[in-house]
Amino acid sequence: MSRVVTVEGLRKVFRLEGGGRLVAVAGVSFGIDRGEVLGLIGESGSGKSTVGRCLAGLLTPDGGAVTWGEDRVRAGSLFREFPGLWPAAGAQGEDRVRVGMVFQEPRDSVNRRFQVWEAVADPLIARGMRRGPRLAARVEETAALVGLDRSHLLLDCGGLPEELLQRASIARALIIEPTLLILDEPTTALDPDARAGVLELIRRLRGSSSTAILLISHDLAAIRSVTERVAIMYLGKIVERGPTDRLFVDPLHPYTRALIESALDLDPSTPMAPVELSGEIPSPMDRPPGCPLEPRCPWSIAGCAEAEPPEEDFGADHSVSCIRAGEFAAGLRG
Repeated sequence: MSRVVTVEGLRKVFRLEGGGRLVAVAGVSFGIDRGEVLGLIGESGSGKSTVGRCLAGLLTPDGGAVTWGEDRVRAGSLFREFPGLWPAAGAQGEDRVRVGMVFQEPRDSVNRRFQVWEAVADPLIARGMRRGPRLAARVEETAALVGLDRSHLLLDCGGLPEELLQRASIARALIIEPTLLILDEPTTALDPDARAGVLELIRRLRGSSSTAILLISHDLAAIRSVTERVAIMYLGKIVERGPTDRLFVDPLHPYTRALIESALDLDPSTPMAPVELSGEIPSPMDRPPGCPLEPRCPWSIAGCAEAEPPEEDFGADHSVSCIRAGEFAAGLRG
């Protein structure tokens, strides 16, 4: 597989009134290959949506770099000039890198007075394509990819059911033929049937598209069903990453294990004790020293509060930032 995007040390800090600083993303690194779905998981406030908005060009990072294919771009150098549409270094016209994004609340990101075809066509019209047979053909072709037919295209966005509106939102993101498609909580507020429909759509996109997909969600069952790899975020950092099947069976970071236990049933033969985190996620304005999970972690030891743990490789593309991960790995596999 060819790598579409590599993120290195991405940082985003919000400056607040009164001089305060909110560190939303504190040095995040990952890569996504062509045709792959990477899941980004974490509690509300972990920084995962901020990562997506930075990659989409909607926020300007304060540090790090992003490599599109072979073209390395320093954070902040292009975001203001090209919001939502990154150009590869030195690229012109149709060679530019395109990022499509589907937001958490489709009703807040779609003009409710538009008919569906107008909402889907809007990114191309904004980029200068004229209305006519060519635009109509592109809209119908893209709508068909997400299960919308001509009758759907004539409906008003304001009256659409949630699933159809989400499909229209995905079509709008796909019509620019994105290099990277970012889906931010695409199953939020959907009923079970609609959720299943959107997940099936993601599977079809994964199997037939050369686009890389970043799926941001706290829906662990959804992440498990459609991704190849996952990255777990906590307080602005990735604390564990690896193949989906491996992390959902043998999680080595206490936070990963607590997340999975809260939503899914782990293998009862696993010898590790359940993890019960205390309290709430700390404020990103007041990050604890050392490991960010230390104030909540029942397995913390004295060294956890002294320094942020380095990322340790456990093979098979599985890495963990926890000074006790080696012990947990030995317990699981011994």
